[in-house]
Amino acid sequence: MIASRNEGELLRRTVDSFLETLPERSEIVVVDDCSNDASAEFLRDGYHGVTLLAPRRSRGASAARNHGVGRTRGEVVVFSDAHVELPEDWLPPLRAALDSETAGVVAPGLSSLSDQSLTGFGHKWDGELRWQWQRKRSEEPYCVPFVGAGFVAMRRDLFRRVGGFDPGILIWGSIGDELCLRLWLLGYECIIVPGVVVPHLFRAKHPYEIDWKAVLHNQMRMAVLHMNEERVSRLFQRHASRAGFVAGMSHLLAGDAWRLRQHYRSIRLRDDDWFFDEFGMDILTG
Repeated sequence: MIASRNEGELLRRTVDSFLETLPERSEIVVVDDCSNDASAEFLRDGYHGVTLLAPRRSRGASAARNHGVGRTRGEVVVFSDAHVELPEDWLPPLRAALDSETAGVVAPGLSSLSDQSLTGFGHKWDGELRWQWQRKRSEEPYCVPFVGAGFVAMRRDLFRRVGGFDPGILIWGSIGDELCLRLWLLGYECIIVPGVVVPHLFRAKHPYEIDWKAVLHNQMRMAVLHMNEERVSRLFQRHASRAGFVAGMSHLLAGDAWRLRQHYRSIRLRDDDWFFDEFGMDILTG
């Protein structure tokens, strides 16, 4: 399942990479999230059996992925950005890692498309919730705090059971981190498969405007959903002077975050203190 917006020729390259490396009878679904660069036009006449979904209004990265899953039937769903190049035989190791009952989401290492010596194997947060890419720790699959949403695989039934990507997230930002944190607290694991490395384009600038109201909203929503009161309060205080905070907070207050917070607390097996202790992260405590 490929989510795309204004990816230009990179979308075709990504689709072709899947066509060249997937087994026969695999499904490829592309959700074109209201691109204005005609990048998805080559798919409109049924390009090699690829399904194109083109909603009339932009859904954002999280909702676009959820929408695409509805047109798939396989037991395993792979979510991909529209700017990757796939190595041969990438799928079997990821499918094997999903055989564990505790596997929530699995992911390869991600390298830079322009410099493949730069590779990250999952990430953690610093005290400001900024990503810190992690080095490879083992040749065998192992657990990490977070994997990015740029290329991940899940069992379809589990994806449905946990509610998919959070539909309350706006446009872009935090979708992979929120899902990983939710999975860990529900008793599942996030797993890196280091034997697979997928080259991925990391841009200095997005091909569409980033709304900082949405970015701040998404981070605050993730905190409300899954973190204790002290961490939520400290995050709000740190964001209060930033552009977009008031608009982001207004949207947060009008949404369902606090209702979902109570729901997740009633079903989770772990809390955020366990999570941050488990992975040695001192987050929003001082």
